[in-house]
Formats: sequence, C-alpha cells, structure tokens
Amino acid sequence: MLEYGQGQQWVDGGQHEQPDEPTRNGIGQTDEEWQAETPPIEGTGHTRKPREMIILRVGQAGAQLSNATWELLSLEHGIKPYGHLFASLISEDCLNNQTFFQDTPTGQQVSRAVIVDLEPTIMDEIRSGVYHGLFHLDQLVNSTEDASNNYARSFYSVGRRMINRVLAQIRRATEACDMFQGFFVINSFGGGTGSGFI
Repeated sequence: MLEYGQGQQWVDGGQHEQPDEPTRNGIGQTDEEWQAETPPIEGTGHTRKPREMIILRVGQAGAQLSNATWELLSLEHGIKPYGHLFASLISEDCLNNQTFFQDTPTGQQVSRAVIVDLEPTIMDEIRSGVYHGLFHLDQLVNSTEDASNNYARSFYSVGRRMINRVLAQIRRATEACDMFQGFFVINSFGGGTGSGFI
C-alpha cells in the first residue's frame, strides 16, 4: 500500500524525500527576501504593494455598467464622485485603493479603466455624468458610427479602424501600473461591439 508522508512526494508510484526549501515567489527570491526589499505602503504597515487591475468595458453593456460599478468602488474607498478622497473617511483601509484607482499629481483618484464603444452616445453620458471626474478623457474611446448590433461590422470594419487607439490606451494603462495583475473585462456577447470587438 502506498502512503504519502510529510516531506515526501510521489514519483513513479514510489516515495522519495523532498528537500525542505524555502518557498520561492517565481523570480528566485524567497517570500522573506522579497518582503525585506519591498518598502511598506505609505500610511500603512503593509509590506506588500497592492496589485493593480485594469477594467476593460466594451460595448454598450460594458459602458452602461460603468457608472454603477464606479459608484460602488468610490464609496468603498472613500472617494468623491470627482475623484478626491473624503477627508473624514481616510483610514488605512481607504489608502489601499491602488488596485482600481491611480493618483494624479493633483491628488485626484482616477480609475484604472479603458471604456470602449463604437457609438458615441453612451460615452457622452459618461463624459457628462456624475462620475466623469474619475476618468481621463483619453480612457473613453469611441468611434462616430455604431456596429448596428452586427458582429461582423464590429469585427471587420468599424472596429478594425479603431483597434490601434484602443490598444494604445490599454498599453498606457498597463505601463502606469507598478504590479499589474490582470484585466477585468466587462462586455456582452450579444449586440455588435461587445461581441465583435473582443
């Protein structure tokens, strides 16, 4: 009968001693070495930097969900609709907002997002909405014509003409991150832009 014990691993049905090594983080350092080199986050006792997520919202569904999502994230992190922190709510928990927001030199919190739609109507609502202060204008990418709820129109013609602008914004957002973790994509599989552009 085969058994599995502490410090041992299965290899070809047998047991062999596994050397006790410190855990490594994938780049050749132990967790302790990495923590010793990583400066603490300002205002907190945390030694690990938060990892950043970039939210990609594509099409009408992704763009319309934008206001509700940013309203919730702003309230959770103590950020006013135009991007400044509530002075009375600043605490260690609120300072850990770098996952979804980035600081500007003026102290404003701006979302880590790229919002894409071929039709300008929904994007204009975001530009003039209550939470417009959470976005740089170049994060909102749109065309002047829509996909007419047609996958092929978004994939082959209208979407193809603006893909370079979208990729440039995604590249800029990614380069602004210190510890990029990944993308959070919101789109619909129906319609034109949400299904064909991705």
